[in-house]
Amino acid sequence: MAIPRQGSPAFPNRAAQRELKLEALYECAASAFTEKGFHGTSLDDIAAALGVSKPALYRYVPNKQALLYRLHCLSLDAAEAAVTEGEASPADGIERLRIALHLYIRSLTASSSACLVLMEEGAMSGAENEAILARRRAFEGRFRRLVRDGIADGSITPCDPKLAVFSVLGAGNWVSRWFRSGGGRSGEEVARAMSLQLARGLASVPSRYPLE
Repeated sequence: MAIPRQGSPAFPNRAAQRELKLEALYECAASAFTEKGFHGTSLDDIAAALGVSKPALYRYVPNKQALLYRLHCLSLDAAEAAVTEGEASPADGIERLRIALHLYIRSLTASSSACLVLMEEGAMSGAENEAILARRRAFEGRFRRLVRDGIADGSITPCDPKLAVFSVLGAGNWVSRWFRSGGGRSGEEVARAMSLQLARGLASVPSRYPLE
């Protein structure tokens, strides 16, 4: 029988092991913050859920706020990747918006650590909070540009881009509150159905997006 080499999938190297442990930590922390809230969750709770000692967590994060900040960064990484793919499409404005919404909503259903932890917006302070707020504003601004592009090319009904984005992202963000894997629909199915419905509400020709 062949012995797995160091760094192979069956025998990950130290860097890969650390990434796996970080992923488990982020998933556990995000689930705990969602269930109990940031202030209602302690590092002791997270350590116990992971089956490790609290000092072991300090190898990865210095404190609970740093952990929440990292979760926000991960969620924004996924959000920005979604809108980047939408922007890159050669389609018209409404379809580029739909693609971005589809991928964004799918990211919210993919894992606990991908959600925006929206219920904890006021938990951070200082430079970290300002950095997250700046990234969110930029993210929303990119969605508004997609709406303006759609209005300009006639694929989106004339509207206030800011209000339109608040509406569609508000609906999308709510998914992180109610979606549970193993339910009636998969994350992909939810993302597709919701993106079609939201695009239909803004499209100048709603019939382009039949309801599912």
